[in-house]
Amino acid sequence: MNLGLRSRWRSSTLGRSARVLTKSDQKKTMGFVALQISLGVFDLLGVVAIGILGALAVSGVKSGSNGSKVEWVLKALNLDGLTFQQQTAALGVISVGLLVTRTILSVLVSRKILYFLSSRGSRISSMLVAKLLSESLLVVNRRSVQSTVYSLTEGVYAITIGVLSATIIAISDGSLLVLLTVALFVADPIVAITSTLLFTAIALVLYRLQSVRAKVIGAEYSALSIKSNEKINEVLSSYREAVVRNRRAYYSNEIGSLRLDLAKVTSEMGFMPNL
Repeated sequence: MNLGLRSRWRSSTLGRSARVLTKSDQKKTMGFVALQISLGVFDLLGVVAIGILGALAVSGVKSGSNGSKVEWVLKALNLDGLTFQQQTAALGVISVGLLVTRTILSVLVSRKILYFLSSRGSRISSMLVAKLLSESLLVVNRRSVQSTVYSLTEGVYAITIGVLSATIIAISDGSLLVLLTVALFVADPIVAITSTLLFTAIALVLYRLQSVRAKVIGAEYSALSIKSNEKINEVLSSYREAVVRNRRAYYSNEIGSLRLDLAKVTSEMGFMPNL
């Protein structure tokens, strides 16, 4: 990796997020990525089994001979001596078994990944708190209390779960797409090229539409969350003054308005896969 690419990687959101993990944790994370990618083989084999099942069904309806590739697979699976109905049933069971197995293993691995990153996030929060408490009062008071609390809690969660975990899932899905595309090239290059161009164009359009908006929504969510918590802390710490000056309704309306804005941003985040 040359200096230009390394500099861009270190300044990127993913690069800065990855650096909060230790070298050992980064290696473990890469291991989880490799494991998720390897599970794509089950999807590939399942899709292949479904394709063979479709080809077998078409040849059965037309009462014609199977293609050479279908015949080769049937012989490899020791299904060539069975009847048409038995072959169809066997291929159906194989395809369903492969896809269900992949789903179960993917869920188990995803849970392991979430637990691993969550535990590392907790450890990072603890380390940041210890580091903060070792600083002078002047350094601690440079930021508001709620801004510091957000950085130590939700900020760490956003890095470990919102960025790293989502990236692992995106990489595994992307690798599966590449694997299926390569397999489709082997089966039918024309269909593979057409499908690749079509889905690449759709992906680029969606990225252009969502990437900038995702950053804006993330910044809005952080700012509103901090401001809302600061307002709640303000009214609780000066409750007697709020009663004397009859400002409880004011604080109630302010907090309600901030929470409503936060709810709107949160609802928009539900449509942004990158958040």
